[in-house]
Amino acid sequence: MPDTLSHNTLVPTDCVEHLSHQHPRYGGLWRTLCQVASPPAVPRPTVIMCRLLIATCILVCAAACSRQPTETSASASATRQPATPVVPNPAPLPRREITVADRVRWFARLGWPQECEDAFTQTRLTDDAGLEIHALPSGAAIAVLRCALGAYQPTSVVLMFDERPPARAATVLEFPTFESTDGKTLTPARTREIAGEITWLENAGALVVLTLARQIGDCGTWARYAFADGAPKLTAFAAQVDCPDDPGPRVDPQPGEPPRGWKTISMP
Repeated sequence: MPDTLSHNTLVPTDCVEHLSHQHPRYGGLWRTLCQVASPPAVPRPTVIMCRLLIATCILVCAAACSRQPTETSASASATRQPATPVVPNPAPLPRREITVADRVRWFARLGWPQECEDAFTQTRLTDDAGLEIHALPSGAAIAVLRCALGAYQPTSVVLMFDERPPARAATVLEFPTFESTDGKTLTPARTREIAGEITWLENAGALVVLTLARQIGDCGTWARYAFADGAPKLTAFAAQVDCPDDPGPRVDPQPGEPPRGWKTISMP
């Protein structure tokens, strides 16, 4: 075995440069190993030590070089990854003493029919916002919205919504009712646009609709609704569809009760 190292003993220069760049604190060690790898003459014990060190360096360099593309790729991928935007919960809107400006913000959040909002804007005469928000026992809520003011009674729509997560779109409710097309008989019907005065019974969690057949207010229909499973349920109904030739007094029913003398319809 020769006692000196030959100038032909090689150390992968690119790997040494890579490690010197990645680990600058050890740069002096890598340069020293390169220098002792090819001296003019080195004693035999030093030869053995240098060979061991060089072999170790070659293994370290090979492992570092093989890892470099994967680590660089992972780092680049992490750099390209867009940050997930943090969307704050929307600020709560007032549910009492709602102003016209508040109604605009509620409209942006719930998105009720545009034609209703247009009708409200065109017929509004006062600062009344024409919007009521009422909580339901289920945790959801309903929004009672006036659309057109009307000659003697308004038109409205009712939305159900739930601001608890997960977010769900507001729904325009469809109400079962009865209507008369001949002024004598009643037939079942369903409607999303309600004509008449709407009253909310807070203690009962019920909604009452009084629909007048003429301006004097002595005939029409009366309906009461409960809310379950996300839909209004007709629980009571009364009507005076045959308007008398001699106008009577305007009806003024007690809260939650049908007008006196009106014919009631049994609900299943």
